[in-house]
Amino acid sequence: MAFGFGDVIMDKIELKDTFSKYGKIFKKNIFKYSKQAKENINDWGKIGQDKISIKILESKIEKRIQDIGKYVLGQIEKKEKSVLLSDKKLVVLVKEIDDFKKQILNKQKDIDNIKNETKTSKTKKVNKVLKNKKVNKTSNKPKKTVKNKK
Repeated sequence: MAFGFGDVIMDKIELKDTFSKYGKIFKKNIFKYSKQAKENINDWGKIGQDKISIKILESKIEKRIQDIGKYVLGQIEKKEKSVLLSDKKLVVLVKEIDDFKKQILNKQKDIDNIKNETKTSKTKKVNKVLKNKKVNKTSNKPKKTVKNKK
């Protein structure tokens, strides 16, 4: 079956009508959805940065633990009778480990806060939409049309 020139023109007219109809809807919603996407991407970026920071801090803790082990082993090899817990090097390393653990807890709290903020903002938006739908369903009055009089 061959298509004629008229079929192509009709297809273009139908497409034009479709684009003009849905183009208006698209224009109204593009700003709204792009703003939401930007907010989500920013939140995901913050969460990603915090997770990377946590991994870095965990690796630093492991490094400090290895340093403590090497130091204690070195003291044993030197035939020291005891390794004091008040040894300056051990105190510094343990303090660094504690600081890193506190930083990890703060990063985890930040991640939880971002997730909770995202959930609450989504819940508010959903509730607002549901409320609008209820209002629209309860109003069964016919819409008044206003005609221009000349």
